[in-house]
Amino acid sequence: MKISPRLTWAIRGALTAAFVCIILLKVGPDRILQVFENMDTGPVVFALVLGIPRFGIKILRWKILAGCAVPDIEWKQATESLFVGTAGAVITPGRIGQVTSSLLFPRDRRVILSGLALIDPLSDLMIVGLMVVFVITEWWLGIAATAIAVSAVFIAKQLGSLLSKQSGKIASAGNAVLLVNPWTFLAVGLLSVIIYFFNLIQFYLFLNAIYAVSFSVAAQSLPLIFLAAAIPFTIAGFGVREAMAALVLSKHGIPPEIGVQASFGLFVINLLIPAIIGAILFHRIKMGNSTQNSGKIPQETGYK
Repeated sequence: MKISPRLTWAIRGALTAAFVCIILLKVGPDRILQVFENMDTGPVVFALVLGIPRFGIKILRWKILAGCAVPDIEWKQATESLFVGTAGAVITPGRIGQVTSSLLFPRDRRVILSGLALIDPLSDLMIVGLMVVFVITEWWLGIAATAIAVSAVFIAKQLGSLLSKQSGKIASAGNAVLLVNPWTFLAVGLLSVIIYFFNLIQFYLFLNAIYAVSFSVAAQSLPLIFLAAAIPFTIAGFGVREAMAALVLSKHGIPPEIGVQASFGLFVINLLIPAIIGAILFHRIKMGNSTQNSGKIPQETGYK
Protein backbone atom coordinates (compact mmCIF):
# COMPACT_ATOMS: atom_id res chain seq x y z
CA MET A 1 0.00 0.00 0.00
CA LYS A 2 1.38 3.36 -1.05
CA ILE A 3 1.48 6.02 1.67
CA SER A 4 0.45 9.50 0.55
CA PRO A 5 3.00 12.35 0.87
CA ARG A 6 0.68 14.20 3.26
CA LEU A 7 0.48 11.20 5.57
CA THR A 8 4.28 10.82 5.42
CA TRP A 9 4.74 14.46 6.40
CA ALA A 10 2.18 14.10 9.17
CA ILE A 11 3.97 11.04 10.58
CA ARG A 12 7.38 12.68 10.40
CA GLY A 13 5.99 15.87 11.91
CA ALA A 14 4.48 13.91 14.79
CA LEU A 15 7.75 12.04 15.37
CA THR A 16 9.69 15.32 15.29
CA ALA A 17 7.38 16.81 17.91
CA ALA A 18 7.63 13.63 20.00
CA PHE A 19 11.45 13.67 20.01
CA VAL A 20 11.51 17.38 20.88
CA CYS A 21 9.10 16.79 23.78
CA ILE A 22 11.20 13.87 25.06
CA ILE A 23 14.35 16.02 24.97
CA LEU A 24 12.63 18.88 26.79
CA LEU A 25 11.25 16.52 29.43
CA LYS A 26 14.53 14.66 29.97
CA VAL A 27 16.93 17.59 29.79
CA GLY A 28 14.73 20.52 30.76
CA PRO A 29 14.12 23.68 28.70
CA ASP A 30 15.66 25.87 31.40
CA ARG A 31 18.96 23.98 31.26
CA ILE A 32 19.04 24.16 27.45
CA LEU A 33 18.32 27.90 27.47
CA GLN A 34 20.96 28.45 30.14
CA VAL A 35 23.56 26.77 27.93
CA PHE A 36 22.73 29.05 25.00
CA GLU A 37 22.82 32.12 27.24
CA ASN A 38 26.21 31.24 28.77
CA MET A 39 28.03 30.21 25.60
CA ASP A 40 31.42 31.75 24.88
CA THR A 41 30.85 33.65 21.64
CA GLY A 42 34.47 33.27 20.47
CA PRO A 43 34.33 29.56 19.50
CA VAL A 44 30.83 30.02 18.09
CA VAL A 45 31.94 32.85 15.81
CA PHE A 46 34.96 30.79 14.71
CA ALA A 47 32.67 27.85 13.91
CA LEU A 48 30.45 30.18 11.90
CA VAL A 49 33.43 31.55 9.96
CA LEU A 50 34.60 28.00 9.18
CA GLY A 51 31.22 27.43 7.58
CA ILE A 52 32.27 29.67 4.68
CA PRO A 53 35.26 27.62 3.40
CA ARG A 54 33.32 24.45 4.22
CA PHE A 55 30.50 25.49 1.91
CA GLY A 56 33.09 26.60 -0.65
CA ILE A 57 34.43 23.04 -0.75
CA LYS A 58 30.86 21.75 -1.15
CA ILE A 59 30.44 24.09 -4.13
CA LEU A 60 33.65 22.71 -5.66
CA ARG A 61 32.43 19.13 -5.13
CA TRP A 62 29.07 19.88 -6.73
CA LYS A 63 30.74 21.72 -9.65
CA ILE A 64 32.88 18.65 -10.31
CA LEU A 65 29.84 16.36 -10.23
CA ALA A 66 27.55 18.63 -12.25
CA GLY A 67 30.38 19.16 -14.72
CA CYS A 68 30.05 15.52 -15.74
CA ALA A 69 26.72 16.46 -17.38
CA VAL A 70 27.26 20.17 -17.99
CA PRO A 71 30.97 20.64 -18.85
CA ASP A 72 30.63 24.43 -19.22
CA ILE A 73 29.03 24.96 -15.80
CA GLU A 74 30.08 28.27 -14.22
CA TRP A 75 30.88 28.94 -10.58
CA LYS A 76 27.85 31.19 -10.23
CA GLN A 77 25.47 28.49 -11.42
CA ALA A 78 27.15 25.84 -9.27
CA THR A 79 26.90 28.09 -6.20
CA GLU A 80 23.28 29.10 -6.73
CA SER A 81 22.13 25.56 -7.54
CA LEU A 82 23.84 24.16 -4.44
CA PHE A 83 22.11 26.70 -2.22
CA VAL A 84 18.77 25.76 -3.79
CA GLY A 85 19.57 22.07 -3.40
CA THR A 86 20.38 22.59 0.27
CA ALA A 87 16.94 24.16 0.74
CA GLY A 88 15.38 21.01 -0.68
CA ALA A 89 17.71 18.68 1.22
CA VAL A 90 17.03 20.13 4.66
CA ILE A 91 13.33 19.17 4.61
CA THR A 92 13.51 15.76 2.93
CA PRO A 93 14.45 12.29 4.24
CA GLY A 94 18.09 11.41 3.73
CA ARG A 95 18.64 14.76 1.97
CA ILE A 96 17.17 13.39 -1.28
CA GLY A 97 15.77 16.88 -1.83
CA GLN A 98 19.29 17.76 -2.97
CA VAL A 99 17.92 16.90 -6.43
CA THR A 100 16.36 20.40 -6.49
CA SER A 101 19.87 21.56 -7.43
CA SER A 102 18.93 20.51 -10.96
CA LEU A 103 16.09 23.07 -11.21
CA LEU A 104 18.53 25.84 -12.13
CA PHE A 105 19.69 24.00 -15.24
CA PRO A 106 18.07 23.53 -18.68
CA ARG A 107 15.21 21.03 -18.70
CA ASP A 108 16.99 18.48 -20.88
CA ARG A 109 19.78 18.18 -18.28
CA ARG A 110 17.68 18.04 -15.12
CA VAL A 111 17.04 14.30 -14.96
CA ILE A 112 20.70 13.33 -15.17
CA LEU A 113 21.68 16.17 -12.81
CA SER A 114 19.13 14.89 -10.31
CA GLY A 115 21.04 11.62 -10.26
CA LEU A 116 24.36 13.42 -9.86
CA ALA A 117 22.86 15.46 -7.02
CA LEU A 118 22.05 12.25 -5.15
CA ILE A 119 25.72 11.27 -5.23
CA ASP A 120 26.49 14.43 -3.25
CA PRO A 121 24.76 13.45 0.05
CA LEU A 122 25.59 9.77 -0.47
CA SER A 123 29.29 10.62 -0.46
CA ASP A 124 28.82 12.38 2.90
CA LEU A 125 26.94 9.37 4.26
CA MET A 126 29.69 7.03 3.08
CA ILE A 127 32.33 9.02 5.00
CA VAL A 128 30.12 9.02 8.10
CA GLY A 129 29.71 5.26 7.78
CA LEU A 130 33.48 4.79 7.58
CA MET A 131 33.98 7.02 10.62
CA VAL A 132 31.43 4.95 12.55
CA VAL A 133 33.38 1.79 11.72
CA PHE A 134 36.55 3.41 13.08
CA VAL A 135 34.71 4.50 16.24
CA ILE A 136 32.87 1.30 17.17
CA THR A 137 35.32 -1.34 15.91
CA GLU A 138 39.06 -1.99 15.71
CA TRP A 139 41.21 0.42 13.70
CA TRP A 140 42.19 -2.28 11.21
CA LEU A 141 38.54 -2.87 10.34
CA GLY A 142 38.25 0.84 9.58
CA ILE A 143 41.26 0.61 7.28
CA ALA A 144 39.75 -2.44 5.58
CA ALA A 145 36.39 -0.68 5.12
CA THR A 146 38.15 2.34 3.62
CA ALA A 147 40.08 0.11 1.20
CA ILE A 148 36.84 -1.56 0.14
CA ALA A 149 35.18 1.83 -0.39
CA VAL A 150 38.09 3.08 -2.51
CA SER A 151 38.11 -0.15 -4.54
CA ALA A 152 34.35 0.12 -5.11
CA VAL A 153 34.70 3.26 -7.22
CA PHE A 154 36.47 1.23 -9.89
CA ILE A 155 33.44 -1.05 -10.29
CA ALA A 156 30.93 1.80 -10.02
CA LYS A 157 30.20 1.59 -13.75
CA GLN A 158 28.84 -1.94 -13.34
CA LEU A 159 26.67 -0.82 -10.41
CA GLY A 160 25.46 2.17 -12.41
CA SER A 161 24.50 -0.10 -15.30
CA LEU A 162 22.36 -2.23 -12.97
CA LEU A 163 20.68 0.77 -11.35
CA SER A 164 19.95 2.44 -14.71
CA LYS A 165 17.67 -0.47 -15.59
CA GLN A 166 15.39 0.34 -12.67
CA SER A 167 12.89 3.20 -12.53
CA GLY A 168 12.50 6.64 -11.00
CA LYS A 169 15.28 8.19 -8.93
CA ILE A 170 17.16 4.88 -8.85
CA ALA A 171 17.48 4.89 -12.63
CA SER A 172 18.54 8.57 -12.55
CA ALA A 173 21.26 7.74 -10.03
CA GLY A 174 22.40 4.80 -12.16
CA ASN A 175 22.64 6.90 -15.31
CA ALA A 176 24.53 9.55 -13.35
CA VAL A 177 27.04 7.00 -12.06
CA LEU A 178 27.74 5.97 -15.65
CA LEU A 179 28.88 9.54 -16.39
CA VAL A 180 31.39 9.70 -13.53
CA ASN A 181 34.83 8.18 -13.95
CA PRO A 182 36.66 6.54 -11.00
CA TRP A 183 39.08 9.43 -10.53
CA THR A 184 36.21 11.88 -10.25
CA PHE A 185 34.64 9.63 -7.61
CA LEU A 186 37.92 9.64 -5.70
CA ALA A 187 38.12 13.45 -5.90
CA VAL A 188 34.53 13.70 -4.61
CA GLY A 189 35.38 11.29 -1.79
CA LEU A 190 38.47 13.27 -0.80
CA LEU A 191 36.47 16.51 -0.72
CA SER A 192 33.84 14.74 1.38
CA VAL A 193 36.53 13.80 3.90
CA ILE A 194 37.66 17.44 4.10
CA ILE A 195 34.05 18.59 4.59
CA TYR A 196 33.60 16.04 7.36
CA PHE A 197 36.65 17.33 9.23
CA PHE A 198 35.34 20.86 8.96
CA ASN A 199 32.16 19.54 10.63
CA LEU A 200 34.25 17.90 13.33
CA ILE A 201 36.21 21.06 14.13
CA GLN A 202 32.99 23.08 14.26
CA PHE A 203 31.40 20.51 16.57
CA TYR A 204 34.44 20.62 18.85
CA LEU A 205 34.23 24.42 18.97
CA PHE A 206 30.53 24.35 19.86
CA LEU A 207 31.15 21.87 22.67
CA ASN A 208 33.99 23.95 24.08
CA ALA A 209 31.96 27.14 23.91
CA ILE A 210 30.39 26.05 27.21
CA TYR A 211 32.21 22.95 28.46
CA ALA A 212 35.79 21.63 28.27
CA VAL A 213 35.65 18.60 25.93
CA SER A 214 38.62 16.79 24.40
CA PHE A 215 38.95 16.52 20.64
CA SER A 216 38.94 12.72 20.86
CA VAL A 217 35.51 12.75 22.55
CA ALA A 218 34.16 14.99 19.78
CA ALA A 219 35.69 12.69 17.15
CA GLN A 220 34.14 9.59 18.73
CA SER A 221 30.70 11.18 19.10
CA LEU A 222 30.09 13.03 15.83
CA PRO A 223 29.86 10.00 13.46
CA LEU A 224 27.13 8.41 15.59
CA ILE A 225 25.22 11.70 15.74
CA PHE A 226 25.41 12.17 11.96
CA LEU A 227 24.37 8.58 11.35
CA ALA A 228 21.31 8.99 13.57
CA ALA A 229 20.38 12.25 11.83
CA ALA A 230 20.50 10.48 8.45
CA ILE A 231 17.70 8.09 9.50
CA PRO A 232 14.57 9.56 7.86
CA PHE A 233 12.35 9.52 10.96
CA THR A 234 11.93 13.24 11.55
CA ILE A 235 12.03 16.47 9.55
CA ALA A 236 15.67 17.40 8.84
CA GLY A 237 16.74 14.85 11.49
CA PHE A 238 15.47 17.30 14.08
CA GLY A 239 15.12 15.76 17.52
CA VAL A 240 16.88 12.51 16.61
CA ARG A 241 20.17 14.33 16.09
CA GLU A 242 19.92 16.21 19.40
CA ALA A 243 18.76 13.13 21.31
CA MET A 244 21.68 11.07 20.00
CA ALA A 245 24.11 13.88 20.84
CA ALA A 246 22.81 14.03 24.40
CA LEU A 247 22.98 10.24 24.74
CA VAL A 248 26.44 9.73 23.23
CA LEU A 249 28.11 12.62 25.05
CA SER A 250 26.54 11.66 28.38
CA LYS A 251 28.55 8.43 28.13
CA HIS A 252 31.63 10.63 28.47
CA GLY A 253 30.23 12.46 31.49
CA ILE A 254 29.12 15.52 29.52
CA PRO A 255 25.76 17.08 30.48
CA PRO A 256 23.10 16.28 27.85
CA GLU A 257 22.21 19.93 27.29
CA ILE A 258 25.75 20.49 25.96
CA GLY A 259 25.17 17.86 23.28
CA VAL A 260 21.81 19.39 22.35
CA GLN A 261 23.41 22.82 22.01
CA ALA A 262 26.38 21.64 19.93
CA SER A 263 24.43 19.44 17.51
CA PHE A 264 21.72 22.04 16.98
CA GLY A 265 24.32 24.79 16.44
CA LEU A 266 26.04 22.68 13.80
CA PHE A 267 22.71 22.13 12.04
CA VAL A 268 21.93 25.86 12.03
CA ILE A 269 25.30 26.92 10.60
CA ASN A 270 25.82 24.21 8.00
CA LEU A 271 22.28 23.39 6.87
CA LEU A 272 19.61 25.80 8.05
CA ILE A 273 21.33 29.08 7.10
CA PRO A 274 22.35 27.85 3.59
CA ALA A 275 18.83 26.41 3.16
CA ILE A 276 17.21 29.76 3.98
CA ILE A 277 19.56 31.49 1.52
CA GLY A 278 18.70 28.87 -1.10
CA ALA A 279 14.95 29.27 -0.59
CA ILE A 280 15.19 33.07 -0.91
CA LEU A 281 17.47 32.76 -3.94
CA PHE A 282 15.16 30.33 -5.73
CA HIS A 283 12.13 32.53 -5.03
CA ARG A 284 13.88 35.60 -6.44
CA ILE A 285 15.07 33.74 -9.55
CA LYS A 286 11.61 32.31 -10.11
CA MET A 287 9.90 35.67 -9.61
CA GLY A 288 12.46 37.39 -11.84
CA ASN A 289 11.84 34.96 -14.68
CA SER A 290 8.07 35.20 -14.22
CA THR A 291 8.32 38.99 -14.61
CA GLN A 292 10.69 38.70 -17.57
CA ASN A 293 8.47 36.18 -19.39
CA SER A 294 5.20 37.98 -18.63
CA GLY A 295 3.35 38.45 -21.91
CA LYS A 296 6.15 36.77 -23.85
CA ILE A 297 6.76 33.29 -25.21
CA PRO A 298 8.68 31.43 -22.47
CA GLN A 299 12.28 30.76 -23.38
CA GLU A 300 14.14 27.57 -22.49
CA THR A 301 16.57 28.59 -19.76
CA GLY A 302 18.02 26.92 -16.72
CA TYR A 303 16.14 29.25 -14.39
CA LYS A 304 12.50 28.14 -14.35
